[in-house]
Amino acid sequence: MASPFSAAVLLALLAIQGEQLIQTDLAWDGAVSTPAFTELAVRATAGLDANVVLELVGPSMVVATNLQLHNGEPAVARMPVVSGDLDNTVLRYSVDGAPWQELDVDRLKHGPGKIVLVGESATDALSGVPGTTVVSAKELPGLSGAYSHVAALALGGEALGRLTEVQLRAFLEHVGLCGRVLLIDPSAQVAELVSQRAACGRRNFVTTSGEEDIAAVLDMLMSHRTDRLPDETALARLLDSRSSDIRLIAFYLGGFLVIFAVLTASPRARGTGLLFSVLLTVLAGFFWDGGNRHAFIAWAETTSTDSVARYASLERASAAGRGEQELRLQSLARSPMQVAGDALLLHWSEASSERYIDWSAPLLQEMHVFSMGSFPVEPRLRASADGGEVIVCNQSDGHTPPSYLRWQDRNYAVPALRPGERWAMDESSITFEASAHLKMLAQRTSYRELALLHPLGVPSNGSDQRAWLMTIETAVEALPCHA
Repeated sequence: MASPFSAAVLLALLAIQGEQLIQTDLAWDGAVSTPAFTELAVRATAGLDANVVLELVGPSMVVATNLQLHNGEPAVARMPVVSGDLDNTVLRYSVDGAPWQELDVDRLKHGPGKIVLVGESATDALSGVPGTTVVSAKELPGLSGAYSHVAALALGGEALGRLTEVQLRAFLEHVGLCGRVLLIDPSAQVAELVSQRAACGRRNFVTTSGEEDIAAVLDMLMSHRTDRLPDETALARLLDSRSSDIRLIAFYLGGFLVIFAVLTASPRARGTGLLFSVLLTVLAGFFWDGGNRHAFIAWAETTSTDSVARYASLERASAAGRGEQELRLQSLARSPMQVAGDALLLHWSEASSERYIDWSAPLLQEMHVFSMGSFPVEPRLRASADGGEVIVCNQSDGHTPPSYLRWQDRNYAVPALRPGERWAMDESSITFEASAHLKMLAQRTSYRELALLHPLGVPSNGSDQRAWLMTIETAVEALPCHA
């Protein structure tokens, strides 16, 4: 920690020479294809040790993070811009508790997704292609959500070695979300590493040598269509209705009627009783701190030949009472694509376990976080269609819960299976269950696709948490299960 004198000196230097000591860079030079999310990198260098507190202050939310400065060493803080409203957002900083100073931030530029070139190999081969932009490896974002504005990414094999751990993690997450990636002249080890993190049947990850027509390969990659994951509106349909809010309103109404009945036992006291009933009910709602209620839903998708699944999640918190609340939401572990609510203070850290939200919520207020990411997966259930017979097989070492099979626009209920057990589809297992997750399954599959849907375990963080994994069967080999 710097002394008060040295902090004052550093603050003066930062204020006078801010452009030299502190720089702000929006991902992709501020270009966005959607207004929901991007990344702001704040880079600083100073001759003194100090702690710089950074805050992005918007109309309904503040994003705060710390930047540790050490003698002469550059430091970078990567902040999520989740409101999409930089025109009404201020970036400010404080050095070791000194008064706040403001920094200029460029505005967002809306337009179609870019084709981004990184590294000498990609730049030399594709710099003449229309719609491309060149960035250095150090300019790549550290938050995977910032890649949502990129139509395709072409990297020289040498460029991956220049990424920091944070940047590499975000890049691999982008690959796991079916981002279009062209890797030019990679080593076999690098190609295998990236390939293992690719999703969507790996059709959006392509490697090529410098001797090929790289522009033609890029054209082929751009022709690949990627199904978008469900958005927050679609995921909200998988959550329970707001029955808890209705119960809370009923509780207040019931309390009001009880108070009114007690205070108006005498006919002469009805006017006074009504007044006191209203006042007591309002005061109870004002002072009661009922905590909050959580609801979480995640929808994940993979193919039977992928080693990762991509997912979208929606986490919702509803205030059951007034007062300060600290929300440690699992959705913040990834890049939150959207955070919505009022009076939010998002504490952001490079370490995902240290991210949380301070919330000063009035009664019945609500906030939500929409995120996307990917995770490693090994298919436990496999399905095979041979002629008219469809077989489901548990190829794992553990029991699988009851699941669903979708085939030719019909849903079938699959029972719990023991390790190595197989199950044959028949007409008696057809289910007409009108649940939200089966409606989603129908929307996400085609007539000719063989798909399995089964529940996933989610770490407990509330009363309403569910996750579903949909697996599209793409392999043709025989299943190892016995009859």
